[in-house]
Amino acid sequence: MPDPISMMLSGTSGMALDGEAPDPAGTARDDGGGCVGVIFIERVETLRRIHGDTLVARLLRRIEETLRRLLPERSSLEAGDIAGRFDIALPQMGLSAAWQVMEKALAAARRTTVDVGTTRVGAEVSGRIARSADPDAALLDAPDPATDLRDGLTYHLQPIRALSDRRAVGYEALVRWTVMEDQPFRAERFAARLERIPTSSPSLFASRLADAAAAVLDAPGQPFVTLNVGCRALEDPDSDGGRWLAEIMDRVPPDRIVVEILEGAVAAHPDRLATALNRLRDRGVRIALDDFGSALSNLDRLALLRPDIVKIDRTLCTAAAYRQRAILSGLVAIAEALSATLIAEGMETEADIAAMRDLGIPLGQGYALGRPAPAEDWATAGAAV
Repeated sequence: MPDPISMMLSGTSGMALDGEAPDPAGTARDDGGGCVGVIFIERVETLRRIHGDTLVARLLRRIEETLRRLLPERSSLEAGDIAGRFDIALPQMGLSAAWQVMEKALAAARRTTVDVGTTRVGAEVSGRIARSADPDAALLDAPDPATDLRDGLTYHLQPIRALSDRRAVGYEALVRWTVMEDQPFRAERFAARLERIPTSSPSLFASRLADAAAAVLDAPGQPFVTLNVGCRALEDPDSDGGRWLAEIMDRVPPDRIVVEILEGAVAAHPDRLATALNRLRDRGVRIALDDFGSALSNLDRLALLRPDIVKIDRTLCTAAAYRQRAILSGLVAIAEALSATLIAEGMETEADIAAMRDLGIPLGQGYALGRPAPAEDWATAGAAV
């Protein structure tokens, strides 16, 4: 699941508080005039070069329509301009409640797509939030990813288990950054956003991830560690994200690393991406396609990426309606033909686990199999659910 690492104020998974929010009803008021958030569409110029101005304009309009439908009463949205920026005013709303609204808005924006022939095109998004009535304050006053990272940055691990006997066969690394009243902030899919932080920070992120991995790598069964990586980090090894990935591979045995690529991520240079994936495979790294079924959902992605692992989006795995069962049975057959391993995401109940196991899906991930927790917790409890 993207959350993932994900990426600063963005994905893989966006602006979210772990655990129970202090103000779930959204009624808390600040001394000032409420909160304001800003949502950015990332790499707009790259999208324009690939798909043209007309399609990008359609995508922005659709995202705007989506946001207007879900925002609460008394809020307002200033339509995104050609640069792909949306300003959201949340008057008389506490910061924790505003973060919940922004989390939903970011998730909805990521799910929004437009069709181009047989392909669906979406966008990567990020966001900022602040206690203010001025949208620009969200850029100036909100917690900055470049500030106070060293004390607040850590990685939690979420287990990936065999559905047959609940063995932990791997862990997904999810970055956590403690901000705002000691609440851990989940910075989803941050690898594709490393260009937003100073050039010294990739080493810090790599070091903290390596520390988390070290806690479980000696566990029985040699579990792997998965990390969400944006296309830019793979296409450009000299980018901050590229250097972050290279440092991780110097600190963690490559044959224990699984690189997860978000299914909806846009590859600006597919040829470079294919070359980069081949280099990773040569070093023993495995490739996973994350959230399959959530966005582009075409078989061309499977042919291009040739993943060793396919993580099926939770929307296909929960409840397991008959239509979904037919789709999942087809995915099982495709995975067998490609020699790929399937992981069912979003396992939240025993019924979900039983349904996926009965369909022949070997691995699962979700709260019913273990919530994200500090790495040291799994060092001693990895075998237990």
